[in-house]
Order: sequence, then C-alpha cells, then structure tokens
Amino acid sequence: MTQSKSELTKLNPLARLSNREVDVAKQLIKGLGIIEVSSLLELSPSTVSTYKSRIFEKLNVSNIPELIELFRIHSNN
Repeated sequence: MTQSKSELTKLNPLARLSNREVDVAKQLIKGLGIIEVSSLLELSPSTVSTYKSRIFEKLNVSNIPELIELFRIHSNN
C-alpha cells in the first residue's frame, strides 16, 4: 500500500523538503556556511539564506544542531 505525501510527512518530516532544500540542508549539516554553500551549489548567498529559512520553518527547528539531530533520526543516507 502506498502512502500519500501527507502520511509520509507525518512519519518523516524531511519529506516536507524539496530536493534543493535537502541539498542545502546536507551542506549546512556538514558545517558549510552560506557563502560556501552558495559557491558549491552555484546559488546566490541570498537564495541559500532563503532556503535555510524555509528549511528551518518547514522542520520547526531553530538552529543547525537541531537540524543535524532531525536528519540523524529521519535520514536514510
């Protein structure tokens, strides 16, 4: 039985993120700053900052350690 997107987000909050938001989050978790992430992913620093804000809002976290813990618990890779 397949689960709907809504059911998946209840089980795994990371399912709320777009692919690009996951890309940004993974780099932030590695300890990269906004400028480093923007260079690596070829985005403007402003765009990375916006992604970071959206990630924090969608996952209801307020800092990188909370983000790391959420990924540790829910990430499969």
